[in-house]
Amino acid sequence: MSLLGFTGTAGAASSPVTHVRSNTASAQANWFKESGDQYWASGVSAVKSLWGSGSELHLWHTVGTNGGTTTSINADVTTGFALTIDAKRLGSASLSATDLPATLCTYDENGELVGDCTDTTVDVNVTWSGQGAMMKGSYNEHVTIGGSMTRLHVLWTNREALATGSLDGALSAADLEFASLGTEKQVKMGR
Repeated sequence: MSLLGFTGTAGAASSPVTHVRSNTASAQANWFKESGDQYWASGVSAVKSLWGSGSELHLWHTVGTNGGTTTSINADVTTGFALTIDAKRLGSASLSATDLPATLCTYDENGELVGDCTDTTVDVNVTWSGQGAMMKGSYNEHVTIGGSMTRLHVLWTNREALATGSLDGALSAADLEFASLGTEKQVKMGR
């Protein structure tokens, strides 16, 4: 009752409470290779909604020379690719796309953009194989700022993986730096 005295009169309408829930599965991998003063770096991050048809893909491929120019292809899309993930066991995943719209940019030795970025397309084909035990965890956040409050509850599962395939060139197991498969359930409440 004493809280009412600070938040308004008894007849005032309370702020509406919103709930946002999500359940997703993801597959990620990064590769890196060097030869002389030249290097290649690639990355793929794909997320699929388990409560609907929404998916999102971010990928990048960079070729450069130490102390020289760098060329980078980037794509951020929500359609135009096929993604499957074994969300139950995190045992496997596959991603494929042909002529995916992307952006090609060139940077000088100082990291400054050279000219304008141009539109291009890229083909990608990656398979993941889960390795080792699954790890599980959870966390909670509670934030109050002024009169608004947000609570977040997250349950996650993760498993290391082996990933190979192609993205503007071969992506071999020998060049793999990191790969994982995972799921995440989120409940977010705000007022």
